[in-house]
Amino acid sequence: MKLKRMFLYIAVLATMAWAWGCNEEDMQSTAAGASLKVYNIYNSGCLSNTRSEEAPSASSGLYETLRLKAVEDGRLQIAHDSAVYNCAAKMEIRVSQKGDQLWVKEEDVSKNSVRCLCPYNLKYEIPLRHGTYTIRINDGAAYTFTHHAATDTVIFLGLSMKNDLSF
Repeated sequence: MKLKRMFLYIAVLATMAWAWGCNEEDMQSTAAGASLKVYNIYNSGCLSNTRSEEAPSASSGLYETLRLKAVEDGRLQIAHDSAVYNCAAKMEIRVSQKGDQLWVKEEDVSKNSVRCLCPYNLKYEIPLRHGTYTIRINDGAAYTFTHHAATDTVIFLGLSMKNDLSF
């Protein structure tokens, strides 16, 4: 009887460990998803800059937004406006998908070390079937949207340059 109970406990613990492992795997963002080809990448370049020793003025705070718009060939256009990066940023954009989850990685791959920040407007397109998705930019908050032929959605991500500028 004790042997049966011990096997039952081991089976329950093994099942719990397996289930916990699956949840951890699902949380691995880009490693778990398939890469999507990114088309028509546009980078505005530095729109203005704030040096680390300068305090941003009240008028310098643009809203950081994400605009999701349906375009030709079933693609989704992603416009990330007023995204703050290093003044000498060289941006690379990667998108991966797993089911209805989209992970966007906008990465500054520049080797330059400068002490200023700039808002950038980035725009790119990805092939995407119509449906409901959750998108996450640079491991930030997740937003759910529905992609269809008339999709044109703006998501306000926050104030772009009124936040902490410390280095």
